[in-house]
Amino acid sequence: MTSLTDSRRAFDDWIKTGRSLFTDLSDRRMRLSATYGSPLASDLLDKEYARRLSILHTLSVTCSARRNDHLSSLLRLPTELLRVILSLAATGEAASTWIRWGHVCSRLLKILHGCQNIWAESAYSAKNPHRAPHCVKRAGATPLTLTVDDPHGCYGVLPYLPRARTIRTDQGSFVADLLHIASVDPTGYPLLEILVIDVRGNPIPRLSRANVPEIHTRELDAPSLRILSLSGPGSLLPFASPDLVELTITKTLEDEESLYTTRTFLDVLQHYPRLKVLRLSQALPTFDVSEPSHGALTFAYMSRLEVASPRRRCLSFWTCIDVPNEADVRFTMDCRGIESGAFLGMELFDDAHLFQPHLDQSKTFRVFLSHDRFHQRTFSFSAQELDAVGECQINRLTLKYTYTAEELGTTVSVRRIKNGLGLDHVLHLVLADSRGVSLYHWSADSTENHGWQRLLDIFPHSLQLDVSDNYLEVICHAMQPLTPENVDSNGPTPHTHLVLPSMRYLKIRLSSGYISYMEALVDMLRARALAGIPIRTITLERAPGVLRDVDEGDLRELRPFVPYLHVV
Repeated sequence: MTSLTDSRRAFDDWIKTGRSLFTDLSDRRMRLSATYGSPLASDLLDKEYARRLSILHTLSVTCSARRNDHLSSLLRLPTELLRVILSLAATGEAASTWIRWGHVCSRLLKILHGCQNIWAESAYSAKNPHRAPHCVKRAGATPLTLTVDDPHGCYGVLPYLPRARTIRTDQGSFVADLLHIASVDPTGYPLLEILVIDVRGNPIPRLSRANVPEIHTRELDAPSLRILSLSGPGSLLPFASPDLVELTITKTLEDEESLYTTRTFLDVLQHYPRLKVLRLSQALPTFDVSEPSHGALTFAYMSRLEVASPRRRCLSFWTCIDVPNEADVRFTMDCRGIESGAFLGMELFDDAHLFQPHLDQSKTFRVFLSHDRFHQRTFSFSAQELDAVGECQINRLTLKYTYTAEELGTTVSVRRIKNGLGLDHVLHLVLADSRGVSLYHWSADSTENHGWQRLLDIFPHSLQLDVSDNYLEVICHAMQPLTPENVDSNGPTPHTHLVLPSMRYLKIRLSSGYISYMEALVDMLRARALAGIPIRTITLERAPGVLRDVDEGDLRELRPFVPYLHVV
């Protein structure tokens, strides 16, 4: 009979390959049906279903042999019901119905992790040391999850470290014990896969600037480590884990002053060449240009990079690494104080030129613009790559700037970033709200039509515009063709110039069940139709939580001006 270990490995493969396969099929279902017909898609589904059902049967038999009757009801569903679930996914009219199978896989995986079987991890908490014997006895040979959040229970956990698959702690004294054990027994963590350290409230004792270099040069051997999260001063620890795929480093600096040098920081990252996800929040040191450079760090498997730090540190770090063009890169740069000065001769927003090589200039893009003025001035510019038919948005780059200079208007910021990135093929523009703050408050001239027109003119090739009804009125006025009747006497003279002349699609996000500023919207649609640049499609999207349907009177008023009107 198949062993439990082999069954778990087969199940893990099933989850990974199955989810990606069904997602891939869901993305191509319509095209496959149109080209080859639906029978082929059904045949593929039947074969994949039979393979997975066989694995489920093996799991059920194997676990029953070990007298484990705690499997979820989902695993014990009759074959006919499992068949119905997959049939619904196969015959769904929308691609989203197919994608739901991926959520079923994820849910099934979580259920199995909660069962008392080979996939389970017996939780041991330092807050309840008196339950340790019972917990360990019940676990048998199952790996342990150690949670150390009590300073008085740290020592009771140490004997079980070699059996730990997951360790979570917020105690600096326990981290010091981990370092000591690593110095005595470098192979003390053979099963460790997930390690979460957060010592922001309980710093590591005996930590000083004199012994920090010693800590950073001491490798901790954890060959199975896949996920590592480090938070708090002094928690930047180098692990000998070549297969690490996810790394999070948060606030590892103390009082805005580095506990480590640039070279030390880059050397630590060099331990993880197979990283897929890297998150750095207030963790970058002050880069010393006098330090010798050993070439850029290459992360060939990176799929997501998130960095939040002062602007100059972010830009310096970006020049030191090399990630694939397919990676989702997100930088949040604090430009206040001394960090707002020029970097390599580039002023604020002009530094977007450094990120230009990350974007494929032959592709078309969708651009998100948002702004936040509740706590600080934050401007966000996000570029998503589109496929040949304008779908399948893949986020490629997001740049967020936090600054205080009131004289920097939105139009100037957007134009500098767009020119720096070299984005000449923006076909979809989204003017997004951030925390309920509309773009109406972006700049001093935002209430004037010409200010918004200058902003929209930056994207002359855009085919689609997404807006919120919070500022629909000013957008509608800005999008009207310039005629002698609606031109300001102090504005430009009327000519053949039109705002967004290629736009054919308009999406409006509704905060309620009715359309605000309906008169301005109708006037804009009528004026653009008379000018020969009509809008062909309008999509009305209700905000989450809005239960009221869109007013039928509003729909009747719009239908004469647009051939296609959708409500989602």
